[in-house]
Amino acid sequence: MKKKYYILSIVFLIIQSCTSVDSVSNGTILVKKKIETNPDGVFTSIYEYDENKIVSAKLTQNDINLYNISYYTYTGNFITEVKIYNNSNTLLGKGIYNYNLDNKVSSYIELDYQNNTGRKATYTYNPNGTISSSEYEGSLTSQTSLFKTKTITFSNGEVNSLIEYIGSSTKTTYFIYDNKNSPYKNIIGIDKISYVGFNSNISEINHNVIQQTTINNPNNIVFNFQYNYDSNGYPTNKIKSSNIVIQYFY
Repeated sequence: MKKKYYILSIVFLIIQSCTSVDSVSNGTILVKKKIETNPDGVFTSIYEYDENKIVSAKLTQNDINLYNISYYTYTGNFITEVKIYNNSNTLLGKGIYNYNLDNKVSSYIELDYQNNTGRKATYTYNPNGTISSSEYEGSLTSQTSLFKTKTITFSNGEVNSLIEYIGSSTKTTYFIYDNKNSPYKNIIGIDKISYVGFNSNISEINHNVIQQTTINNPNNIVFNFQYNYDSNGYPTNKIKSSNIVIQYFY
């Protein structure tokens, strides 16, 4: 496969067509399939659940015989581990979530068994409601080399800004949302890890991002996303650009 789909960007694995009454499981609407068409091909994600807890996400690119599959582990209602395998059942990577006494993520470790590398992010919850994150890289057993820090800000329960500091450079990303339902809002535990990861993406909790603005002078970029919705207010497709379209099935 051309891309590594490491978990967390949950925006990709849950990490991005019409529905019917039959698509509602146990009275709750859950996304069952996502198809993304982009210049690299057609990527199909199939999601399996145990009631409202996600069990697995299978990602296929073009050829149905080549895929990655992620298995999710819960402790209570908290996602604590994700393991990613290829179609040969080889373990490619693992994501580990640790929580503090307030049931918030205190650290996240991502292990890449293909390259024998690891990354770790730690999270501090500030009195003003922001979150500070420090990100480290290293081996599978130790991640101590600091390479990035972040400040995450929330508004109305969603991430509305993400400031990244790498050396002497600063990149700020702003997010604007609609008032409709995110495809992932009913998956237990997703809200706890929406901001966890190593890139500039976030996972939507209750609503959908309609605009993403990145300030990274001199390269400032604005993305506008368009959606079609079903009668329940869930997106059936998302247009990211002229050649990137995502379909959702429930």
